[in-house]
Amino acid sequence: MNTTRFPFLPDYAKFYVSSVEEENVLDALVNNKVKMFQLLKSIPDSQMNFCYAIGKWTIKEVLTHLIDTERIMAYRALSIARGETQSLPGFDENLYAEKSFANDRKTESFYEEYLTVRDATISLFKYMDPEAMNFMGMANNYSMSPLSIGFFIAGHELHHIKVIRERYLV
Repeated sequence: MNTTRFPFLPDYAKFYVSSVEEENVLDALVNNKVKMFQLLKSIPDSQMNFCYAIGKWTIKEVLTHLIDTERIMAYRALSIARGETQSLPGFDENLYAEKSFANDRKTESFYEEYLTVRDATISLFKYMDPEAMNFMGMANNYSMSPLSIGFFIAGHELHHIKVIRERYLV
């Protein structure tokens, strides 16, 4: 996607958004849901606690990171769409991963949680007022619109799909 549509995004977010091919945020979220679920089902349970280098997350921790990030970003999109004027806080992804206890969970629990969160995000964007999609708000000291957040969610997921394929499933 051409990121000139969202000139206010920080560079790290533009990186993710630029990897999204779809021009419609719902199409991107639905298509990614299919890609991610197919990938998840292809990973043997025996590999789910694998990390490719010391200090890197396991596949389960990556999945938890994706789910946590999507929840946080969807909350930001909802808040901004509803007219929130306060700056929304950032979060420490490494702390969240450390406190997730992801490696103690059964693999199947990730399928259920991922699908539940993604379906909620799809519903949020499906029923969001088109005008509200372009409202501007602040999150983690950056200007964002709900629409840009939706594309960020999709691009962030595509990035991690690529990382899982290239670094974990070799």
